[in-house]
Amino acid sequence: MASVTDQKSSQFQTLEAETVKNTQAAINASKQAVADATAEITETLRKADGAAAEVISIGRGNIEAFTTAANIWSVGMHDLQKKYLESMQVLIDETQEHLKSLSSAKTVKDAIDMHAMMLRNSAEKAITGNSRLASASVKLAMDTMGPINACVGAAAKRFNRPQDAA
Repeated sequence: MASVTDQKSSQFQTLEAETVKNTQAAINASKQAVADATAEITETLRKADGAAAEVISIGRGNIEAFTTAANIWSVGMHDLQKKYLESMQVLIDETQEHLKSLSSAKTVKDAIDMHAMMLRNSAEKAITGNSRLASASVKLAMDTMGPINACVGAAAKRFNRPQDAA
């Protein structure tokens, strides 16, 4: 039993390490993309004038907003995965403790009662944990869309202003 638990724990640790590595690679790639895009946009802005400069500025804002959103999403997903893995590790640990405690049962009825209580506790924790993960997922979605919504709002204000103010 311990080797199966050790194997599962090792798998969770491997998954967490891969998640951290992939998240860091995504963040680095996003930072590089912003740097490259900013350099290219800056060069183009020097050559452009009037309306073209306005359009390029909006494009730059779009790139920055989507890059920021991607960074928020990747960090948030890492946090969600970490919370999930932590809850799974707690479940594994509690299951191990339950199996050890079953050996101390004096009667079959005691063992059934202990097992029923463990199942009830596990179900309650699963519901609570899933509710927390769902709430965190909704918050992540809202946080991720924040920079994009701000960018769209700013672009709408630019295009809706009176022509003589432009």
